[in-house]
This record gives sequence, structure tokens and C-alpha cells, in this order.
Amino acid sequence: MAEREHTSRADADSRFAKRVLITVLVVLATAGLVTLIWFSFNLWLVLFASILFAIFLHSLGHFVTRFLHIPHPWSLFTGLLLFLGLLVLAGWLLAKPVPEQFQELQKRIPEAVDRTRTQLESFPLTHNLLDQLPSGAQISAASSQITQKALGFFRGTFEGLAGLLLIFFLGLYLALSPETYIDGFAALFPKGTRSRIKMVFKELGCILQSWLLGQFLSMTVVGILIAVGLSIVGIPLSLVLGIIAGILDFIPIFGPIIAAIPAVLLGFTHSPLHALYVVLVFVAANQIEGHLLIPLIQKHTVALPPALTVFALTLLGTLFGFMGLLLATPLTATAMVLVKRFYIEDVLGDRQEAVDSP
Repeated sequence: MAEREHTSRADADSRFAKRVLITVLVVLATAGLVTLIWFSFNLWLVLFASILFAIFLHSLGHFVTRFLHIPHPWSLFTGLLLFLGLLVLAGWLLAKPVPEQFQELQKRIPEAVDRTRTQLESFPLTHNLLDQLPSGAQISAASSQITQKALGFFRGTFEGLAGLLLIFFLGLYLALSPETYIDGFAALFPKGTRSRIKMVFKELGCILQSWLLGQFLSMTVVGILIAVGLSIVGIPLSLVLGIIAGILDFIPIFGPIIAAIPAVLLGFTHSPLHALYVVLVFVAANQIEGHLLIPLIQKHTVALPPALTVFALTLLGTLFGFMGLLLATPLTATAMVLVKRFYIEDVLGDRQEAVDSP
């Protein structure tokens, strides 16, 4: 009897030791995986950028197929050639004015800061602000430092041309056969969940496609509106300021504010009234975007709460620099879709809330 009790106790201790060992191994493996992902997160950002580029290429191919009725690979390459041709044409048309205006803008911004200080000195309430405003010489020195750091960051993040080629070819391979990679990823999970995973990822692809195309439309419209508006109110370098505004519009909330700063400073070189006109041009363009374009885009995408957008931009921008800032919005939209489908719907079973919530 005592021998049986001793044997059963030994078996229980052995099972407990195995469970502890398995738990420790799982914790260590999870910690190792999280650490690996964390230290290679820039690579994952490049992979996500490749996925976005693949979605863009797939959209071009689908557009060509609708008109030419040719097989998918040929439509994809045709769409890519058309896109590259448009880029070359735009580069040829803007090759002379844009670099000249960028150089002129870099020269004028320090002068604009000094003239802004002069304009504001006549207002007593702005004296404290003037103490915090840098001089034109400081702005000029800071701009060259920022340019060097930006180029250094670009080289460090993408490793120059090699990183861009990696994004290009990864995106091209993903666009050629997206089903292959979705099916391969789904095969890592139990059979009963594979169809659900495929459905969610295809839905996510459609959402990101609509968001990406809508974002490009929004950037183009905002850039044109601001360039035309600044030209009408008599602000110099309106073309390059419109291009800057259009590019920075990809970054919500912060992008339009950053784009408006050099335009407002140039407005102050004429008069405070011109600076006010510049502010009105940016406000009008962003109101048109907010009330006409964004609701149209969000009909087919995920509506991100403003507070969540600001938090994602701040967090990813702080941790991963410009690349994190650039991809913060689509990453957040992707996370929201995955959480809604796989956690709220599948784990919690609350499908009605997942459908109705923004």
C-alpha cells in the first residue's frame, strides 16, 4: 500500500515537473520570439511596405484587366509599365522647376523666419513667443542637419537602393500570386480555421486596397488645391509647397500641420494678411478632404478613431522613426481588422458589435 502511494506520488511529481518544464519552455520561446520580432521590426516594416506595394500593383493589374481582358500576369506588368511611364513623364516635366523651387525654398525659409520675427515684434502679446522662435541662421543650420540626418536614416532604414529594390521585388512577387502566400500562411493553422483565415486576409487586402487608392486620390487633390490656392493668393513657390503638402498628407493630422509651416512663413514675408490667406487655403483644402474625400474612403475601409490615430503615430514614430510614422495608419487599420475578426468575433462571439462598431 505504501509502495503504491509512493509510486503515485512520484508519478504526480513527474507530471508536475513536466508541466513546469513545458511552461518554462513556452515562456522562453515566446520571449525569444518577441525579442526577435522587436529587434527585426524594421525588417517587418519593410515587409509590410512590400505588401502595400503588392496591393497597389494588384489594383493596377485589375484595372488593366477590366479594359484589355488579358491574363493577370500580363495585366500586372502592363499596369506597372504604365505607372513607371507616368513617373518618368512627371519627372521629365518637373525635373527643372521642382529642384529649383526646393533650393529657393531652402534659401527663403531663414529669411521668412527673420521677417516673421520683425512682423510679430509690433504685437506686445507675441514677445514671449519671439523669445522661443529661432533665428533664420539657426533655421538654416538646423535644416541642413535635418537633411543629413534624414538621408542617414533613409540609408540606415532601407540600406539605400538595395532596400527599395527589396520592397519592389517582394511586392512584385506577392502581387503575381497573392493566393499562394495566403494559402501557405493559412496552412500553418488547424484545418478548421484555414477557410476563416483566408477569408479575413482577403477582406483585409480589399480594405487596404481601397484605403491606399483613396489615400493617393486624397494626396493628389490636396496637393493640387493647395498649389492652386497659394498661387491665387500670391505666395511664391506654390508648386513645390503643393507637392510637399500632397506628400505629407499621407501622414494624417501631423502631416498637414508640418506642410503648412513653410507656406505660412513665406506668407509673412509679404504681410500678416498673406499669412492668414495661407492658413485659410490649408484649412479649406483640409475641410474639402475631411468632408468629401475621407467619408468616401471610409465607406470601403476602417474608420480609425482620431485618438487612436494620434497614439499610433506618436508611438510608432517615436520607436521606429519616419518609417513607423509613414506606416502607422495602415498598420493600425490592419490591427483593428484582425482584432475585430479573430478576437471580438471568433473568441468573444460578439459578431454584431464587430460589424456595427466603427
